[in-house]
Amino acid sequence: MNKLISSSGNDLVKWLTGLRLRKNRYRYRQFLVEGTKLLDTATGSGISPRLLVVREDFRAQAESRYKDIVRRCETVFVSQRVMDKISVSPSSPPVAAVFDVDAVVNPAGRQYGDGRSGLVLILNRIQDPGNLGSIIRSAVALGASEVVCDRHCVDLLNEKVIRASMGGVFRLAVREVVDILTVIDDFYAQGTEVVVADICRQACPVWQYRFGCRKTAVVLGNEGQGLSQDIVDLGLKPLIVPIVDGFDSLNVAVTAAIILYEYRRQRMSACG
Repeated sequence: MNKLISSSGNDLVKWLTGLRLRKNRYRYRQFLVEGTKLLDTATGSGISPRLLVVREDFRAQAESRYKDIVRRCETVFVSQRVMDKISVSPSSPPVAAVFDVDAVVNPAGRQYGDGRSGLVLILNRIQDPGNLGSIIRSAVALGASEVVCDRHCVDLLNEKVIRASMGGVFRLAVREVVDILTVIDDFYAQGTEVVVADICRQACPVWQYRFGCRKTAVVLGNEGQGLSQDIVDLGLKPLIVPIVDGFDSLNVAVTAAIILYEYRRQRMSACG
């Protein structure tokens, strides 16, 4: 269907704007992304949209640049005014696309936690979309194998998370879980060492910890409150990024990036 929609009261437009809400994303199992860069990242990762929305003045470029997508999936063209209504960006993008949630979060057929090497990030109650997106972006850039979010984290498919991740949600194994303690137990059963990022005095400085070539999972906690008590009670080995005296702590996304960098540095030295 290659029709032009010029009314912001159109039923499809109302449905698309409704996808801004988590409850609708998970009710319909679909979510919206905006812009050519994110669309290119998704399709370059082998994930195809269900619906392509193209601003009317970008029609010729889209039919050339995305000719395979236009041929395979439903495509609608919209006026500038309608794209302004759909978009949450300050300036409306030339394209937007609807993807299946199940193609990105906990996709069917993907084996999680398998393999003998790699770094997994387990996120406990991360609330800020920018932090979650930045963590995913760093995880992709520095070679993590997976990111696991507990049910108290901000929605992985929040538009701010997707933007902050620079499309990393399309390039990395990501999943949401109900019971984080079961996930930790599962990793232990597979021979994965599980450690926590903490600020206690007994914690091991991250550069003294030996990641080696084995698989390791690192648990990072909430921005203000840290790890939940049930995780603290497990008594997992703590890692710390040492900082100067008199300063409270680092931002969780910065902490994650430093741990990821140290993991990659050691891995490149030890494993080639």
